[in-house]
Amino acid sequence: MSNRLLAQGEAPSAGDLLTGIVMLRGFLALLVPEVGELAAARPVDDVWRGAAQAGLGEARRRLSHTTGHTVPVLLAEAQRLSRSVLALCTHLENLESCDA
Repeated sequence: MSNRLLAQGEAPSAGDLLTGIVMLRGFLALLVPEVGELAAARPVDDVWRGAAQAGLGEARRRLSHTTGHTVPVLLAEAQRLSRSVLALCTHLENLESCDA
């Protein structure tokens, strides 16, 4: 879903976008505590911790933001949420590999 929303092409319908937004918010609801826990376990001056905390802050801001219901506005929101999902997945992989 994330890659599709970030790609250029024909915009999905408002209903599809709303469904996607709910799904992306669900992914973030799962990722935020997981990444937060792994980041908190790292030393305070750790680069991976700092990067993850920045991504977490951005994801939380995006989760608290609500928008209108026109297709362009919904598409923009879905794209922002998609970027946060992708970023937190990357942070999760980086933090997990630190302990390997």
